Amino acid sequence: PVSLRTLFEVMRHLVDQGVIIRHVRPILEAVGRHVEHSSSMDRLVASVRKDVALVLVSGLVTPDGYVPAIRVSATMANAIAHEESPAKTLESPMKMLVQQVQAILKKEGLSKSALLVPNAHRQVFAVLCRPLLPDVTVLGNDECSLKLKVRTLGTIDVAEPNVDEILQTTPYS
Repeated sequence: PVSLRTLFEVMRHLVDQGVIIRHVRPILEAVGRHVEHSSSMDRLVASVRKDVALVLVSGLVTPDGYVPAIRVSATMANAIAHEESPAKTLESPMKMLVQQVQAILKKEGLSKSALLVPNAHRQVFAVLCRPLLPDVTVLGNDECSLKLKVRTLGTIDVAEPNVDEILQTTPYS
C-alpha cells in the first residue's frame, strides 16, 4: 500500500528535478516496488529514478535510439561538489564544465544531452546545472541501465581542459 501523500511527494521531487512526466504508470509501479524498502524519501526517489531511466531521458533519445551523453570524471565531480561556497561554484571547475559542455554540444550540433556524473554527486550537479545548462539532463551513472543505449560525446576532466583534445581522444561508445 502506498499513500497518496507518498505518491505526491515522489512526483513533486521528480518534477522539481526536471523530469517531464508523460507516462505515470512506470513511475507508480516503481514506487510500489520500492516504498517498503526505502528508509527516506530521497532513497525512494533515487530508486524510482533508476527504474524509470527511459522516462528521465525520453526527450533526449535521437532518431537512431541513442541518448547523447557527456561524462564527468570523478575528479571533476569531486572538484565541483567540494567547493567551499556557492559564490566560488561559478569559478574554475564549474565554469570550465559549463564551457566544455556547451562546446561539445555545439561541435556535435546538438542542443540537449545527458550529463553523466558519479552517483554521489547527482543531486549537487542537478541543482548547479539547472540554471546554467537548462537543456542538459543530469543522470547518475547507475541511472544508465542496460535499457538505455548511450552514445558518449566526450568526457570532462580537470586534467583535460581542452575540449578539442577531449573530443579527439574519446570515441563514441
